[in-house]
Amino acid sequence: SLFTGLLASHHGAHTEHLALDSHHPTLAELLGSHGYETANFTGNAWIGPGIGLTRGFQRSQESWRRYHVDIMLLGSRVYRALLAPDWDKGGAETVAGIHRWLSTRDTSRPYFLFVNIYEPHGPYQHVPREFRRRFTDPDLSLRALEAIGNRVMTATQNGNPLSAEDAAIGLDLMDGAIAASDSLLGEILERVGDEPIVVVLSDHGELFGEHTLFGHSNTLYE
Repeated sequence: SLFTGLLASHHGAHTEHLALDSHHPTLAELLGSHGYETANFTGNAWIGPGIGLTRGFQRSQESWRRYHVDIMLLGSRVYRALLAPDWDKGGAETVAGIHRWLSTRDTSRPYFLFVNIYEPHGPYQHVPREFRRRFTDPDLSLRALEAIGNRVMTATQNGNPLSAEDAAIGLDLMDGAIAASDSLLGEILERVGDEPIVVVLSDHGELFGEHTLFGHSNTLYE
């Protein structure tokens, strides 16, 4: 909907049909046809060629791949559960890629840059420790935060209920994840300077017990 200006009922890409059909022109295609240099840097696996959302981008970087491999490897999961090191969902790679692209692009042309920062998405505890700890109780161990964050992730994915204590800590973890994304956004804005028009928005929110619902995938409320 962001890339086409159409409702899901018009562009037809939704849970039952996961790809955007090619006959719908995208914003990147339209701007590219008018001389814009177009680039996409994403930490979100849903922004990919298989879904049709990278059409029109002359440069695309999928920063999510390393993080997804990391969370699937058993050895990595055990190591992280035991030592709770810094996590990165692709944000650092995204910022570095944007810096490289801006340094080498054709400055005689206008540009359209799309960035998807995944840090404020669950699991919320998978951010650098500085942000994981920013709003949480210092008496809670990093291993405890990892366990609570995983319970929150499961609940928000499935719409399951959470205890009031887990929900409260989950919100603290989410605030830390938002702070991590804010820090990354600050680095990007500092690099692009004051000239571009900047639009900052979210693709969805999250329910934490409102109307007895959790998450965002199964919780559309009237």
